[in-house]
Amino acid sequence: LLYHPQIKTGMTVKDIKILVNDILLKDNFQQLIENSEQLVQEHSLSRLLN
Repeated sequence: LLYHPQIKTGMTVKDIKILVNDILLKDNFQQLIENSEQLVQEHSLSRLLN
């Protein structure tokens, strides 16, 4: 999220929180999270990440 193109230097914390919440609620971001979790499970990476 820190590298998201809409997050700019000089933004207030309030603006960033609003933007991050909007990004997290988007369907495609949720799908990316689910895909990542699936890959972790498929490749047994959870033990490495914990």
